[in-house]
Amino acid sequence: MTARPRSVGPDQTAAFALELMLWGAVHHLPVVKEDELIGMLSDRDLLKVPDGLFGLNKTLVRDIMSTTVELAHPDDEVSEASARMAAGAFNCLPVVENGRLVGILTSTDILAERGGILIKGGRGSVPAAGTLMTRDVVRVTTDDDVFFAVTLMFEHGIRHLPVVDGNGCVVGMVSERNLRTALSAAALAVDTEEPLPNRALVTAVMTKPPIVVREETSIFDLARCFIHERIGALPVVDADTKIVGIVSYVDVLGYLIAPT
Repeated sequence: MTARPRSVGPDQTAAFALELMLWGAVHHLPVVKEDELIGMLSDRDLLKVPDGLFGLNKTLVRDIMSTTVELAHPDDEVSEASARMAAGAFNCLPVVENGRLVGILTSTDILAERGGILIKGGRGSVPAAGTLMTRDVVRVTTDDDVFFAVTLMFEHGIRHLPVVDGNGCVVGMVSERNLRTALSAAALAVDTEEPLPNRALVTAVMTKPPIVVREETSIFDLARCFIHERIGALPVVDADTKIVGIVSYVDVLGYLIAPT
């Protein structure tokens, strides 16, 4: 686990919480009052703030945080905690002892630990992206706007969208981190009430050039990419960079914790 994780108070603003997430490159913040964990705030919670972008400065963490939180204990086994994360599609588990927050266990921590075990112990044939990926990919095009991308993320419960051109070639990736960065720039602007353009295209916020993999990319290389590049999903492309699938850290984590 990561000891002494970043946290936020219930009476601080959503805008302040957003900045903490950006500074720390994290997706979740434990909400703590007098050293006691009382909730969790995710980047997805920030996208639901009332009144759009400028609501971040007017909304308190207590108003949007989740109060029903899945917890871990310092003495829990990693395999049990990681299985719970995979089953519930959690990205993290706050680690609590005697009611106090002592750490946080993230999907990146699990990938690093489980991957090390797999490399040392071996498991026969090594799977590749082609066997782990999702082939029915939810995507956006270069002509789609940011609001459409947000809608797709909510509808499908996903955090990443490949951006493709008219030929189906991947030209970028839009993640919730991209959207949070855009929201931060607008919501924390000083002395302005002017809204962002109503139809900003995804090309204005996407990451480019995107990191892509081929179907033959091994699970070891996928795990290394997720850990070192701090990303959550990778488009899988063919020789012409046309998208054929997408593989996420959840796909890799699910394999690594599966029974041998």
